[in-house]
Amino acid sequence: MRTRNMLYPYVHPLNPISNGSDLLQIVRGEGIRLEDAHGKKYIDGISGLWNVSLGYGNPKISEAIIHQLDQIPYVNPIQHSNPTTVKFAELLIDAAPDNIVNVVYTCSGSEATELAIKIARNYNQHKGKPHKNKIASLDLSYHGSYYGSMSMSGVDREVIEEYGPNLPGMLFLPTPVHRKSFIEERGRIEQELTSIFDREGENIAAVVIETVLGSGGSIPLPPEYVYMLRDYCKKHQILLVVDEVATGFGRTGKMFGFEHFQIEPDIICLSKGINNGYLPLGATLISNEIFVTFQRHHAVIEHLSTQNGNPLACAAGIVSLQEINNEKLLDHVTNMGEYLCTEIHDMLHKHKNFPKFVVKADDRY
Repeated sequence: MRTRNMLYPYVHPLNPISNGSDLLQIVRGEGIRLEDAHGKKYIDGISGLWNVSLGYGNPKISEAIIHQLDQIPYVNPIQHSNPTTVKFAELLIDAAPDNIVNVVYTCSGSEATELAIKIARNYNQHKGKPHKNKIASLDLSYHGSYYGSMSMSGVDREVIEEYGPNLPGMLFLPTPVHRKSFIEERGRIEQELTSIFDREGENIAAVVIETVLGSGGSIPLPPEYVYMLRDYCKKHQILLVVDEVATGFGRTGKMFGFEHFQIEPDIICLSKGINNGYLPLGATLISNEIFVTFQRHHAVIEHLSTQNGNPLACAAGIVSLQEINNEKLLDHVTNMGEYLCTEIHDMLHKHKNFPKFVVKADDRY
């Protein structure tokens, strides 16, 4: 007979393997509130894991899932299509910039960024530039926990060394932690970037950015810095990948965080709020240039998870996207963000560390 671990059967992500029995047991949710197994209620201040943007118990999303469940819960994505999956892809493309023409479904943000690496490298193979295979990201970035996505996560470099060898070909760019410090140190940062791109520009397949670094410390990138990276990408024919897993779907007051900047990504990585966190779903959106290149070579994007584009997940995504794509809602997010920043500024301005950790509302973008 197999000997079971009687301590706790479920290994929780990013926790010591023996943890679990002492974690809070959440059994119910409604709106912004959670309820534990003892009936105690809490306000969920981080929206699940930054993904339950429209709250728990949203009836429209639940109804959409049930309706799809009554039709068909799963379709083989290799051999068949489904109207719900196709419709959601069309809606995502409509919400994206004009240069974005295709959706490749994933099941998570980690998978979406992992796929971005594969697409960027394979794209350059088809362009006759196999040497152009390095991936540049910020040194405080976080892009996930798959092998590729964690290998390009600058913030986790020490942790993931224990899982090596990691995916090779990663470069890390300096993160401007605060706009004020960036303005003061712009010359140094620009010199460092110039050195990196002069040395490696012809070997870089993609630059991957979060417009607001989440796990790295909720750091909004200064516009000037983003434009620098955009210009380096254009100069060296590098794909610009924007990781919108955390910042997408209204989190910053716009549908996507990059809309605060005058940039046009070649690849967009999505997940979390894509369907209000109700079912596992992510997406990697690609530009017409990438599509045409693959089409010209009759190429296959060598990627699959069995549940990619699951109709139930996409049904939830359709309703979520329609709810979020509402001017009043996005304006409300902006107003609440401004209010929060102002309150933090007013309450903490006398603290000795205030200049180091508080971002004024007008300094965010």
